[in-house]
Amino acid sequence: MLTGVYAWYQHVELGIARVSSFTNAIYYGDISIMLFVLCVVSALSVKNAWFKLLLFICSFFMLYAVLSSGTRGGWVALSTLFILFVSYNVWNISLWKRLLSLILFVVVLVGAYHSPNLIVKQRVDSAIDQVSSYYTDGKMSSVGYRLEMWKASYLSAKDHNFFGAGEGSFRPEVVRLAKDGLIDKSLQQFVGPHSQYFNALLDQGIVGLMSLILIFIIPITVLLNSLNNHNEPNKTAILPLALLLVFMEFMLTISALEIQIMSLFFSFTLSIFLGLFTHNRNYE
Repeated sequence: MLTGVYAWYQHVELGIARVSSFTNAIYYGDISIMLFVLCVVSALSVKNAWFKLLLFICSFFMLYAVLSSGTRGGWVALSTLFILFVSYNVWNISLWKRLLSLILFVVVLVGAYHSPNLIVKQRVDSAIDQVSSYYTDGKMSSVGYRLEMWKASYLSAKDHNFFGAGEGSFRPEVVRLAKDGLIDKSLQQFVGPHSQYFNALLDQGIVGLMSLILIFIIPITVLLNSLNNHNEPNKTAILPLALLLVFMEFMLTISALEIQIMSLFFSFTLSIFLGLFTHNRNYE
């Protein structure tokens, strides 16, 4: 709740367009989404009515923090979370309540998009324009730079037969590709491809990329199998599963595992909830 209140203070009182709370706005937004997950799952799990209400209020505060951060890559995770919660009804929520939550979810997103007090519309529209400008005119922008960096990573990986160019190879490879006229020269200012996946592909090749993906896919498979147990699904699987899925989405646009604040928060919370899942699984 305090995180959401401080986000409101930064955005409304201080006039900061993208709230960041003493860190990068992207990291703040992504961590806020993970906190949002914790609040929602906790609210659906507890039985005390007052505590449940408090957690739902905290969820809305965290959602405000997510939206006011302007983190476009993280916003995509909201849809993933909603699909996950609706698909696996481990709390036995009635159909009409799930339909009501769907309507509420759409209303909140549409309202956030059209709200003059948030930058959601501006960020979404600019992303669409930047993608169009990149493919039509080759114009560099926030999105354009990322697409060009991913292109450079792929071309470099291809030149090394997808065995990897080695650690810290992004900048030298960018310089080489820029000299050959294959990528935009302005990319030389960056030290990485702004994507955990493309960073793994560039440095460690296809083996490194597949290893990275398997680190997430293996526990996701175990958790999904537990949720698909129609006799007695393990409710504690939903939280670590949600954290794993949203973090995989974060890794597309940033090298999340190389950012200390994100990797520490993710690993600490995930270890706790995977431990809780394993504990409950052993007593089923």
